[in-house]
Amino acid sequence: MKNNNGILDRCKCTECGKEFVMVVAHVLVEVDEDDMLVDELPQCDIREYEKSQIRK
Repeated sequence: MKNNNGILDRCKCTECGKEFVMVVAHVLVEVDEDDMLVDELPQCDIREYEKSQIRK
């Protein structure tokens, strides 16, 4: 990963020919007590998410 700067692969759309770069990304998800996916949260600063949980 370090040698590729986080690039996993390069791919091209078979319909339009547009090229894409596949990169490593992190997604913040909310899970229930059984670790089942509840929702994918919009990208945000973890501190903002923690503040929103305190307000609930």
